[in-house]
Amino acid sequence: MRFSTFLSAAFVLLSLGLHASAHGYPLRVTVDGTEYAGANGPSASSDSPMREVSSNSPVTDPTSNDIICGLDAAQASSSASANPGSTLQFFWGTISGGNWFHNVGPIITYMAACSDDCSSFTPDDSTEWFKIDQQGESTDGDSSTWAQAELLDGSPATVTIPNGLKAGNYLVRHEIISLQNSVSVGGTEYYPSCLQVTVGGNDNGEPNETVHFPGAYSETDPGILGDFYTSGYTYVFPGGSVATISGSGSSSGSSSSSSSDGPTSSTRSSSPTSSTATSSASVPAASSSSSLAASPSAVPTALLAVDTPGSSSSSSPSPTNTSSAVDATGSGSCRSKKRSLRRRRATTAARANGTSSEVPSRRSMKMHRRRAAHAVSF
Repeated sequence: MRFSTFLSAAFVLLSLGLHASAHGYPLRVTVDGTEYAGANGPSASSDSPMREVSSNSPVTDPTSNDIICGLDAAQASSSASANPGSTLQFFWGTISGGNWFHNVGPIITYMAACSDDCSSFTPDDSTEWFKIDQQGESTDGDSSTWAQAELLDGSPATVTIPNGLKAGNYLVRHEIISLQNSVSVGGTEYYPSCLQVTVGGNDNGEPNETVHFPGAYSETDPGILGDFYTSGYTYVFPGGSVATISGSGSSSGSSSSSSSDGPTSSTRSSSPTSSTATSSASVPAASSSSSLAASPSAVPTALLAVDTPGSSSSSSPSPTNTSSAVDATGSGSCRSKKRSLRRRRATTAARANGTSSEVPSRRSMKMHRRRAAHAVSF
């Protein structure tokens, strides 16, 4: 009897030991490939950007302040450097350094801006947290496909900092919720952890919705209380939706991108930059007569050159002046030509009648021209 009692007690102690050793926290974390040791575990570092917790045991009361960053979480002395779009990898393990043990339940990650340097910031129930990631079952209703189960072989939980996020100091609240005992109120186990990061860049995006801890979870939420080994159901994540980062005008032109972040139009404007750039050659003439009236260059050169006595080529009328004398029917050009012929004949007759070598006066020249013109007309 005593021996069986001893064996029973030993089995209980062993079970408790195994259960305790199955609890844990992130043993290390990488940010874009740069590794940082955790603040707990066999390889813990006092300079870790992770906040140290007092125990590897879970938080079981979601209304306590321990739900924020873990049991008695202490501020870290440093922060990891990151950027919008940076990849975070959390390597979870047990107190002894072994791989994570549980396999049922979601992995959820939040962020909150520190009011100043995170090493002096203490979050409380007024701190605004926004969800950036949630991982549940890869196949709804199949309890063998929880993301948490992928940690059993030492694989990390991978999270991405949202693109467009405003630069500054942040806490990353990365958490495992274990649901193996969640069939009764108070049986759910929460393993929150907090990583301090400084997000660089020139973006200014902010989340569209936030939650508070405590306050985001209730012990009776559908994603916290229930039999999660039952097949055929769809898991409902607690703590609100994954936030959207808006107003992310990045100076680097990201997706924002903008990473402007909008689709590029496939339509390009083929319109000219200015309507005055249209070539005059592309405008058709209304008629040949109007073209002559509007364009001096269209008037034949022979009609523009008027040969008068004592005149030279330099005294020829300019196209601008001549064009004003040409009417829409072209009759002005004919009159000009006739007058030119008359003047030439008058000049020839005057020279024939006057044998003197002296230059005739202007009056005599006019008389000669009139007589010659009169003779020609008959």
